[in-house]
Amino acid sequence: TKPLTEFIQEIEKENKIIEGGEEIMVTNFNITISSEDVKKLAMEMVKDMLKNDNAMNTIIDHLQIDFQDEARRELEDIKNQLKTTLAKEAELMMKREIEKMIKTELKEYVAEITAKIVKEKLDTIFKG
Repeated sequence: TKPLTEFIQEIEKENKIIEGGEEIMVTNFNITISSEDVKKLAMEMVKDMLKNDNAMNTIIDHLQIDFQDEARRELEDIKNQLKTTLAKEAELMMKREIEKMIKTELKEYVAEITAKIVKEKLDTIFKG
């Protein structure tokens, strides 16, 4: 299928007859155009008009820039949220590890002190 405008131009070329120096258009045809063809033709015309429209191209450029800026901001926000979350998790893990180390060392220290006290008491009991 050809675009309607191209079809009409071909018919115009085929049907031009020159009589006495005048051009006479002789046409004898039926055209059936579906609503779908009309929609397609309208879309083609609009696309062609918009392709060459400086204002539309400027709008598209600005929309692309705005979209890219917004995407960058969102990615930056996500990155910052991840940093914050990771920092909190790391801090929590470090606290747990430090508490665990302190508890272990305290147990050992308490056991050592308890052993010394028990030894001293036993020494005093057996010496005295």
